[in-house]
Amino acid sequence: MPTNLNALIRYKTINECLSTGRKCTIEDLMESCGEALGEYRGKYGPVSERTIREDIRVMRSDILGMNAPIVQKDGLYFYSDRSYHLLNVIFSGTDIIQKVIKLLNDLNLKSPEVDDIIRQLRTVMVRKAPAKPAERPEWYQEDIEFGLPPVQEFRTLDSLQAPRKTGVPKPAAPTWGDLFRVMLKSR
Repeated sequence: MPTNLNALIRYKTINECLSTGRKCTIEDLMESCGEALGEYRGKYGPVSERTIREDIRVMRSDILGMNAPIVQKDGLYFYSDRSYHLLNVIFSGTDIIQKVIKLLNDLNLKSPEVDDIIRQLRTVMVRKAPAKPAERPEWYQEDIEFGLPPVQEFRTLDSLQAPRKTGVPKPAAPTWGDLFRVMLKSR
């Protein structure tokens, strides 16, 4: 888990650079990350080559579940899978969000802003929790036994309560995009 917000900003920036399909040098990534840190945190200054290389190593690995398909060829970095985008990568569970909440609580930063971030992270965890199967009423099984066609197949409580929306389905678990939206929201 990134130990600070700067790491999240760098991961997001590296992803933005590589997801456009262009090939970037390490210097391009260093410059982009330096600009992003200045924009988000007000800390203007260079980001070291070593830091960027370590970020790429972490993004490629399963340490944080990113498994980014970052390839380096002739000094240029790019995604080997052009459809990959970090914001769509689903956490295997809500573990990382729970760790972020624990980290924020452990830092003991008492402010309305930190309380708001923790509340939003908890909302993401609840909203993205897997839906529980709905229980079928007694008459459902009786109708089937008497040869009556079922009125409708029961899916989940969420699908019965919420109207269907067209478009790209929302992932069932939190994504890196959810974490970035909460942690890097505009100030």
